[in-house]
Amino acid sequence: MATSSPRSAPRPTSKPGSRHIADDASVITGQEINSNVRGSRHTICTVAEGTSNAIQIPGLTLANIVITNGGGYASTIDTDPDFTDVRIFVGTGNTNNATEGLSGATCISWVSTDAGDQQINIVYVGADGQNYNVSWDNDGAGNRSLIKEWNRLDDSLLTIEGTAQTDAAGDALQEVVKTYGVVLNPATGMYQFTTSDGDIDISDIFRGSHTNSAGSTEGPMSLAGVDWTSR
Repeated sequence: MATSSPRSAPRPTSKPGSRHIADDASVITGQEINSNVRGSRHTICTVAEGTSNAIQIPGLTLANIVITNGGGYASTIDTDPDFTDVRIFVGTGNTNNATEGLSGATCISWVSTDAGDQQINIVYVGADGQNYNVSWDNDGAGNRSLIKEWNRLDDSLLTIEGTAQTDAAGDALQEVVKTYGVVLNPATGMYQFTTSDGDIDISDIFRGSHTNSAGSTEGPMSLAGVDWTSR
């Protein structure tokens, strides 16, 4: 667990909360996000609590961010997720860059190099001398921290012409060979596949999993942030 002493920062005019931010800079209202693969980047930003309206907390540093790491990949004794390559900035809302965050908000982005879950809180001392805790929601019962879950890449699920490529046990096949015939289309003078629409539809979903702090396995689930190349 990472802890720190609050540093002074001006108090916002509205009570602040925190939200996950999607790659298109939109606000995600849910408390937990579980779709990232380890090694990718995730962004959170501060909002007026209970809304998607940007709010700034000037002067935040690493000392204001409290991260509680837990879980792992296959079990809770595996390596915990970590909090690396941290960036603190004011969001611009640039949808072409996943690190640009919610426009006008104080934002934090980071990378975890392993799987598991993280609870995120921001603590600071306001201009009134009071301690403040920025969480997903401070008004309800139970754990109100913002929660980020990270996964290891397990496999990819290939779907060809609407059929998932799995074995008898339902596990995704990682090597698939298909043969399709072609015919000459007299109207175009070109060959086309003998499928119903003349082409072959292929999709590939990367999937991963992790173990949460309670020791339960979560996944497989489709993943965001996987780097891949096509040959």
